[in-house]
Amino acid sequence: MKQRAMTKPEPTITDVANAVQDLAEAMQTGFARLEERFENRFDGIDQRFDKLEERVGGVEEHLGNVEERLGGVETRLGGVEERTGGVEYELNMLTRRVGSLEESVDDMKGTLHGVERAIDKDSVTILDHGRRIVVLEKSVSPVLA
Repeated sequence: MKQRAMTKPEPTITDVANAVQDLAEAMQTGFARLEERFENRFDGIDQRFDKLEERVGGVEEHLGNVEERLGGVETRLGGVEERTGGVEYELNMLTRRVGSLEESVDDMKGTLHGVERAIDKDSVTILDHGRRIVVLEKSVSPVLA
């Protein structure tokens, strides 16, 4: 038994052009949404950077105060050292405080580095999408002409 071959009518140039136009519009809509999402994310990242800059400014101010205090402590310890033998204990405590502050600064640097890598990754993704759009536009241009 022979099966009947169901034949579909060949698409016309108009059908193909309409399909390509619909695809191009869908791509533009998709990329517009993607651009909006990236803008929203970049706005959020900018806000986080602003907050982080404020915090870093506060930390720098505190570090300045700590340095100022350390200068005063050093002067006082000179007199205390002559009178007491417990100066070494006090210096160890101050060293721990400074170490803790340095760890906090290092943690902030690590966070900033992570944010920087995320932005770099998003930039590469955007560039890749841009290249794809150019290729698609070039492939669609001859059909529409």
